Amino acid sequence: MKRDCKLRLASVYMLLLGACIYVLFREPVIFTEPLKHLGIHPPIISLTNGLWSYILKFVLPDALWVTALLLYASSLKLRAIRILALLMAPLFEVGQLFGLVEGYFDFIDLIVYIIITTFFILQWKRKEKSLQRLPNS
Repeated sequence: MKRDCKLRLASVYMLLLGACIYVLFREPVIFTEPLKHLGIHPPIISLTNGLWSYILKFVLPDALWVTALLLYASSLKLRAIRILALLMAPLFEVGQLFGLVEGYFDFIDLIVYIIITTFFILQWKRKEKSLQRLPNS
């Protein structure tokens, strides 16, 4: 299987995993509304309040979705789209801080986005360097 296909498959897996966390552990949101219309009412699993519960319910799904976006962007050749993907999550979070984007600003989300984004930047730079070392055909 080609690398790009594996990246896209991994991004779908990350999206689905993040969605499962929303469906199982969080109150309904816009993207879970269609489930109601299909007659599906998954139980919301209650967790004790605490750091790990917070991370599972709020930080992990967003981290998985950002990773999915960046994995998918990694499979694309257009550098401009990869840069847009890198900026999207941090800018949306900052937009929430200033009321430009609906939602609640979470400093922890911003930190997680910056860590994930930095990892992908380093990976892409490493890949570009390795491609530059290849002899021209």
